[in-house]
Amino acid sequence: MVAVLVGAAAPLAGWLADRRSERLPGVVGFLAAAVGLLVLGIPGVSLRSAITLVPLISVGLGLLFVPTSRAALNSTQAAAHGRTAALLSVGGLLGAAVGAGLAGLALSGGADAATVHGALLVAGAACVVIGISAAARLGTADNPTSALELAPGQ
Repeated sequence: MVAVLVGAAAPLAGWLADRRSERLPGVVGFLAAAVGLLVLGIPGVSLRSAITLVPLISVGLGLLFVPTSRAALNSTQAAAHGRTAALLSVGGLLGAAVGAGLAGLALSGGADAATVHGALLVAGAACVVIGISAAARLGTADNPTSALELAPGQ
């Protein structure tokens, strides 16, 4: 289910990045993820339904992967794209491992609703404070980073 929703949003992210730079889908992705996390973090919101995943992954995560990959690849020479892609994969796996570890730590005292809601609020705040500010630093339409837009030899 997660892969289908992320896969559905990824072409939209590519389209937005091609037309507006990596910044727009990155910021919108973190904003959507933050809204989903913050809504689910509200005490009393049900966490038992599969529908609770929709605010988190339907658009947010799908919009995050494409702009970060594109920005990284566009900032390196074509000869280094293999190494850049490898570093992106390692970074994604490390991020998943750290996220799983932090989730485990947050829930180590027990997985009652209050603890889960609190962890979701912290994750939503991290998306706002760290994610959106990092995404806002990605390429802009005024400062093209696409290898196709650069003059030959640059």
